[in-house]
Amino acid sequence: MRDQQSTRSAAEPGTGPPLGSTRELTALSAGRRHDLDALRAFAMLLGVALHAALSFTGKPWIVVDSHSDESLAFFGQAVHGFRMQLFFLVSGFFAALVCNRRGMKAMLKNRLARILVPCLLALVTIQPLMILVAMRANTPPDGQAGDTPLIRTIRANDAESVDRMLGAGALVEKADPQHGIKPLSWAVLGGQTDIVRILLAKGGNFETENRDGARPLHAAAFMGRPEAAKLLLDRGADPKAKTNSGDTVMDVSFADADTTQGIAQAIGIPIDDWDQLEEGRKAVRELIAGELGLEQQENDEAWNLLGSYQALLSSDQWRVGPFHLIYTGIFGHLWFLWFLCWLVALQALIMTIGARMDWGAVGSKPPLWAGLALAVVLSALFQAFMGISTPGFGPDTATGILPPPHLLAYYAVFYLFGAYYFSFDSRHDSLGYLWWLWLPLALGILLPAGLAWREDRLLSVLLQTGYAWLMTLGMIGVFHRFLNWQNQTIRYCADSAYWLYLAHLPLVVWTQGLVRDWPMPALVKFSLVTAGCMVLLVASYQLLVRHTWLGKLLNGPRKIL
Repeated sequence: MRDQQSTRSAAEPGTGPPLGSTRELTALSAGRRHDLDALRAFAMLLGVALHAALSFTGKPWIVVDSHSDESLAFFGQAVHGFRMQLFFLVSGFFAALVCNRRGMKAMLKNRLARILVPCLLALVTIQPLMILVAMRANTPPDGQAGDTPLIRTIRANDAESVDRMLGAGALVEKADPQHGIKPLSWAVLGGQTDIVRILLAKGGNFETENRDGARPLHAAAFMGRPEAAKLLLDRGADPKAKTNSGDTVMDVSFADADTTQGIAQAIGIPIDDWDQLEEGRKAVRELIAGELGLEQQENDEAWNLLGSYQALLSSDQWRVGPFHLIYTGIFGHLWFLWFLCWLVALQALIMTIGARMDWGAVGSKPPLWAGLALAVVLSALFQAFMGISTPGFGPDTATGILPPPHLLAYYAVFYLFGAYYFSFDSRHDSLGYLWWLWLPLALGILLPAGLAWREDRLLSVLLQTGYAWLMTLGMIGVFHRFLNWQNQTIRYCADSAYWLYLAHLPLVVWTQGLVRDWPMPALVKFSLVTAGCMVLLVASYQLLVRHTWLGKLLNGPRKIL
């Protein structure tokens, strides 16, 4: 008891080192946080399962399976809503630990070796492989056409042949097997107004739904096709229609450049003039606003602030040649390493300023709960800028060279709170002590409510923020309660998780393409993809990484337990 009290007194607020201090670690801080080590590995491995599930949700992904399951879509949204927030919080904790133990310069050197170097190596090895695998996965097998004859003719913009084929009995409602897009939507996407008229005249359903629930009017809004939109609206198309993921026609017209380019590239429709596409989208929005009985001014006001911010991010001032610094995808699934580099630099800047201004002499630091309250408020503020293009659940994603400011600031809140959390005595952790209450509350109430009320921006921000923090704190509590001891298996998982995540995506996408047309339930195929990839990834770690220079680079020198 006496030892416990002395340990606590050493970490009382005000008695710990200032933010920029480099004094020796206390006995408490010198010990590993085995629970947080395991939790960081869990967050990475959960990402493997998340990416494996995306093929079976019925929503846009590199490979869209022939079978889907709503439970996997729910799983994906549940994981996306908290996983990276948890990861960045734990990363901030360990960065503070290294800095406290070795000093800021050593921390920067450590992060350079463990984060930036692996990021750059993976960028020139794994990422090109990922691109090749994605291209191959979207190539139909030999002898199996990717498009129906009618869709091939539509994409060739041969209106006369389309008319002749429909007269001969071609199926106007048959989607292509690869993307699940029906003929009318293909014609709208391509801006082929004459073919749109022919399809409508020959029985094409103006409300026909593609595999993802999108209708032809969604296609018109997404690609900025006002002529096609007017034809559809004149026929009675519903301007309030939603996709399977809840996106309205108006929502998809605000899709950002990265999302738009990615989808357009996947379906093989090039975007040659972004300004023209934006003008077309604006014209479609005017038509939709008129159908909904809104004045265009009122419609613009509803999106003014967020739309202006999105327009700033998408503007050509960030373009260098063919590359948009914010929205041209560069890092893929390696984006989190790039964000960590920015956050480590931010941490070093704060520490330098703090040391020069002698923040440690100001007095007692605020209690942990006060820091947590501030972090929750700040994360809600930045959450309000998420989902501008399409309302969703969870944070935005960005894989460009320049992180969007709101997204970097959002993750900085979690990262810096993790560093602040380190400065408190955490051996007898109270941060997640109500995990048994918070996890059911988050999963059972906040998650379903957040998915149901995505269209209500204020309520959605509050629900998503609450979900992210309750899940993060709850998982900290669970792992502290059940996994806070030295264990060889857990240590192996923690060491291997970094490699498994770096290397997983090409293998996952390849196996998704392999099983895409198998006549099996989506849950069965998801299980096969996940289990098969994990076995191969662990084998690659054991045989090719663990005892090599790469293993030392990723995890540092291994210590025998």
